[in-house]
Amino acid sequence: MKERHSVVWATADRFDKIMLGVQDNDEVEKEPTEAGSVAVPSFNIDEFYKRLTRWIVTGNQPFTEIENEELRDIIVYLRPALSDHLIRSAALKERLFGHAEIMRRFTKQYLRDLPGLLAIACDAWTSSNRIAFLAITGSWITAGWERQETLLDFVELRGAHSGENMADLVGKTLTDLGIVNQVVSLVSDSASNNGTLVRHLSNQLRRSSPESRWDGTKGHIRCLAHVIHLAVMSLLRALRAVPESVDTRDFDYNDSELTEETAEAIVAENNQESLESDDTDMVDPLIRKITKIVRSSPQRMELFRTIAERIEDRNEQTARAENRPYKKKVVKTLILDVVTRWNAMLFMLERALEFREAIDSLTVHPKVKIYRPYALTCDDWDAVSQACAWLKFFRDASLYISGEKYPTLSFSLRIYFILIQYVTRLEQDSTAMRSSITLRGLKACKEKLVEYLDKSTYDSEYYYFAMVLDPRYKDSLFKANSGLIEDLFSAEWISD
Repeated sequence: MKERHSVVWATADRFDKIMLGVQDNDEVEKEPTEAGSVAVPSFNIDEFYKRLTRWIVTGNQPFTEIENEELRDIIVYLRPALSDHLIRSAALKERLFGHAEIMRRFTKQYLRDLPGLLAIACDAWTSSNRIAFLAITGSWITAGWERQETLLDFVELRGAHSGENMADLVGKTLTDLGIVNQVVSLVSDSASNNGTLVRHLSNQLRRSSPESRWDGTKGHIRCLAHVIHLAVMSLLRALRAVPESVDTRDFDYNDSELTEETAEAIVAENNQESLESDDTDMVDPLIRKITKIVRSSPQRMELFRTIAERIEDRNEQTARAENRPYKKKVVKTLILDVVTRWNAMLFMLERALEFREAIDSLTVHPKVKIYRPYALTCDDWDAVSQACAWLKFFRDASLYISGEKYPTLSFSLRIYFILIQYVTRLEQDSTAMRSSITLRGLKACKEKLVEYLDKSTYDSEYYYFAMVLDPRYKDSLFKANSGLIEDLFSAEWISD
């Protein structure tokens, strides 16, 4: 670049010196460098704009941020020659779109030359400013047996979020990229419009490309993490742990990445729970109400912290007097869940259990009466502990199936079987059998798992192929669970 535009670069360097008050024949004083230190590379305008564009994109900055006067002042201070030459937002946007088009042409050629087949995944997504998009990704195995994945398209979803509308967008993307004949499966969540998407896409591809390998009756893979979400929410809905107004189908693919620290920082804005009447018969709403009150003001937060710290000091002193070890807990903030994210509910209940003594002290505080209607009994705390164990089991399964560095399809059926057997054991537990509400919740959870096991295996044979080809499983799952299979499937299905 510098060699091809030597006059431009020489002029820019000279202008920099003028702006810095340095004559052409003057030497700019340099700080001494140690032997072996890396030399600072010369300035390259294309590299500068490449980095500037990357900063805008990765930081989710508006294009107009480049016109921020303070930012431009910093850039000009570092490179005075850019004073009258910094691009504006429209030019930056044009550069970005131009680069995206170059990458798209490269991706198009690369995908056409692939030796194998492609799996695609679709997910509708709505931005914070209420614009709907459809993300389409593709994954494949390279000649070196490495799994690769890329974003094929990210298009605005105009009009109804119908399966037919989404099928048109997916079909157009596959046609534009020239990969219609390479697609072998489609992965989606379990929303009803995705079933329509598969049917319409199958019809489109059958008409436009008779040689397509796509078979809609075999190639639809349902997201198991979403199925687990639906099963857990069915359980919680029956237990009245989530309000009736909550749409239990809402699902965030990043839920499996939610950490305790992240959940602690969540401010549950517009949380629909606040619109519901108090339900003091169930423990989850009790914990949620207490947490909401504690977090409602700095003074209440401080009271909780003070009580918890005094309890920890007392426990430590008691342990020392009895000559037994005690690890003093660091006092943490109570976690307020978002009712559509059951992982956050798990963290809320676990944190409440951790500081059970402090919560109990609040509910019997002689001067603070706001907590009294939500006091928990020993049986209530046992129920909280039980709920944590249940949710943790499902979270572990969700984390396992959401792995990105290993294939997951081969053990999807195994996860289904494990979860169904787990819920079956819970139904037979004496504690659950004493509560009609608990049994109703477990039944709803199990029915949801069985429903989607049936739908998934009906939609695609690839579950079986992947499992049988996996040397860890082969046909052992069916041999070891013959009784369960007879309960779940018809005799005709088993014989087939």
